[in-house]
Amino acid sequence: MKRILFASTALAAMAIGGAASAEIELFGDARLGAGYKVDNDGDVNTGNDDIQAISRVRFGVTMTGESDAGITFGATIRADNSIAGEGTSDARGFSNQRAGNVFVSGAFGTLTFGDIDEAHQFHVGDLPELGLTGLGFYNELPYFGNRGGIPDGREEADDFEDGIDSDNYRPTVRYDYTIAGASVSVSTGSRLESVAVGASYTFAFGDNSITAGGGYFDGEGTAFDPESALEDAVEGNQWAAGLSGTFGGFNGQLNYTRAEVDGEDDIETAGVGLGTEIGVFGVNAFYVRYLENPGGEDDDDAYGVDMTVDLGGGASIKGGVVRTLSVFQDDDGDTDNETIADFGISLAF
Repeated sequence: MKRILFASTALAAMAIGGAASAEIELFGDARLGAGYKVDNDGDVNTGNDDIQAISRVRFGVTMTGESDAGITFGATIRADNSIAGEGTSDARGFSNQRAGNVFVSGAFGTLTFGDIDEAHQFHVGDLPELGLTGLGFYNELPYFGNRGGIPDGREEADDFEDGIDSDNYRPTVRYDYTIAGASVSVSTGSRLESVAVGASYTFAFGDNSITAGGGYFDGEGTAFDPESALEDAVEGNQWAAGLSGTFGGFNGQLNYTRAEVDGEDDIETAGVGLGTEIGVFGVNAFYVRYLENPGGEDDDDAYGVDMTVDLGGGASIKGGVVRTLSVFQDDDGDTDNETIADFGISLAF
């Protein structure tokens, strides 16, 4: 990704030791193409059975610096999220969901505030994102805390996601410490009513590696109805574990999550992701099964595949197809799976 350097000298000193240097860089991305049952944001549009044009342009800024004491610091935000940079609230009193992130780092580790993953998600992660738009983001597992990942399409799922993905958790606060191939993290939400822990270890051999990670989340303040999140809070907890690796030009991933809300098993998922790069060509695929699914069908699954062609200079051709979970209603009111697809050109600046 190309970046534009705006400053290499700090304009002000920091109380933690005085700023020795600072940099401000712009970054951006854009895309244009076509989608089938997919809108500009990658969300599923079941009301459209035709192919439609899709496009998007975004840019942001990354600021980094280092104090005289050797402490590095920085912040990142996209322009479309900039109104949230001061933690502004919407009409319901919840802070905006995407407020960028700010960090300080040194020998003590790294402390980050903002729109970031909780500790358990940070060390396990999601399956590969597919296509030009993300194709409904069914690769994202339903992690509790800052980000949900329950697919849209039914009222029960929307309510559940609004609860576990509550704005009560933003900004997330996470501390990370890494030594050799081992890394540990602990995080909490903005109301300090939750705690998540995570750890992972990476074993490298030559140009290849294997990473094992896991974590646990326990939080107060979740709610099924965001309008009454402060009054009707419930307790939720979640376990997550994953194994990933690269070998040659191939990469693979196995993930598992199990969550409870108020002592009941509400979400359990297992997933696998695979990918490879051969020259300028790339192929990625995922499969995820919801062994338990709130408001939906147990043993429901979603899967997809995509292909990319690297054109160089930050440009690439991307296209993919995903079969969604059976969360969408047909004309008879029964839930059914949907096939969605997209194709176009992705640009990184």
